[in-house]
Amino acid sequence: MKARFFELAERLGCVLQAGEMLLCEFSGERSDFVRFNRGKVRQAGSVEQGYVSLRLIRERRQASASLALGSEDFDASRAALDELRGVLDDVPEDPWLLFNETPHSASSERRGRLVSADAATEEIIAAAQGQDLVGIYAGGTICRGFANSLGQRNWHEVDSFNFDWSLCLEVDKAVNPAGIKGLGELGNVGTNAAVANAVFHATGVRVRTLPIRLEKLLEEP
Repeated sequence: MKARFFELAERLGCVLQAGEMLLCEFSGERSDFVRFNRGKVRQAGSVEQGYVSLRLIRERRQASASLALGSEDFDASRAALDELRGVLDDVPEDPWLLFNETPHSASSERRGRLVSADAATEEIIAAAQGQDLVGIYAGGTICRGFANSLGQRNWHEVDSFNFDWSLCLEVDKAVNPAGIKGLGELGNVGTNAAVANAVFHATGVRVRTLPIRLEKLLEEP
């Protein structure tokens, strides 16, 4: 990912027009993940993804865009760059614009002793025997990068992991026999009621059926 990002920044720098400055930021990861439900594996997989933020500066005006890296990194980024040029024509000067004009490059890669996703899964399942454990484990490499058209290159890469979990007790469950709590993985059971209450407090009209529309507010006594 490092070489890919720096190559992209270099190619974009070559198509800049006179008076333009480009700042590029990168955020990405290579990681394995495992989701658990009822103390068993619900889903497992791997992900490698990266996102780039482009910030174009010209005559104290700036505009930015973000995009996911894919098979056509340069073409998509150049198209975004062309769109930013059009945006700059319509935005005012930024009196607070400040960026480093003295390049300072650095690189940091910290390696950890991460266990494999399979080994972590075995340990978690063994410890969750007889328990209703819900959670997600993720482990891998997290990357952050920066590059600008002045030649500055910065990269930070670290191995990391996270295990977010909870134990559910039978008396605490508010679910139906199918194990469904509501729409969405985390459950949005109270969302509709919260919106209805907000409408009531704002208008004084209590709507008791969904969807909540303007005509219902006008119809309610």
